[in-house]
Amino acid sequence: NLSHSLKTPLNLIFQLLDAPELKDSPMLLQNLKQQSGKILALIERELKTDRIAHHQVVTPIRLVELMADLIPTFEQLYRDKAIHFKTEIQSTDLLSMEREDAFELLGNLLDNACKWCESKVSIRYVNHQLIIEDDGPGATTEQLTFLEERGYRTDETKPGHGIGLSIVKELVSAYQANIIFSASELG
Repeated sequence: NLSHSLKTPLNLIFQLLDAPELKDSPMLLQNLKQQSGKILALIERELKTDRIAHHQVVTPIRLVELMADLIPTFEQLYRDKAIHFKTEIQSTDLLSMEREDAFELLGNLLDNACKWCESKVSIRYVNHQLIIEDDGPGATTEQLTFLEERGYRTDETKPGHGIGLSIVKELVSAYQANIIFSASELG
C-alpha cells in the first residue's frame, strides 16, 4: 500500500525536476534524478513482489546464468579474500523468480557468505533446494533464530546494517518458499 501511495508524489517530483530553476545546477539535478530513479525502482520492485505474492505467473531463470553474473561481482568486491567459489548447479536448474528479485535474493545471501567466509563459498542446488554455505566461524544456535530479524547483526565490527537477511525473508515469503539457517560442514 505504501509503495502504491508513493508513486503519485514521486511522479510529481519527476515533474518538478524539469523546473527551469534546476537547470543552473546540473550536478544537483543529476543527483536528484538519480536518487528519484532509485526510489521509483524500489517502489516498482515492491509492487511487483506484491503481484507475485498473489499468484502472478513467473518465468523461471537459469541459476547458472544468475551465478555467472553474480560471482564475478563478488570476486571483485572481496578480491582481498581471494574467495574460491564452488558451484554445483546444472544448466537445467531453474529458479522461479523475477530476475530483479532473484538478484536481490542471491546478492544478499552471497554477500553474507562472502563477508563471513575465510576463503570458500559453496553454492549447490539439490532437490529443488538452493544451499549456500561458507567456511566462516558460523553463528550460535541462538543467533540463527534471530538472523531474519530486521536490524539484527551478529557482529557490529563487520560492515552492514542488518537488513539483508530480512529482505531475503520477505522475498522468499512472497514466493511462498522457505528459508532455513543452519550450521554448515564448511564452517
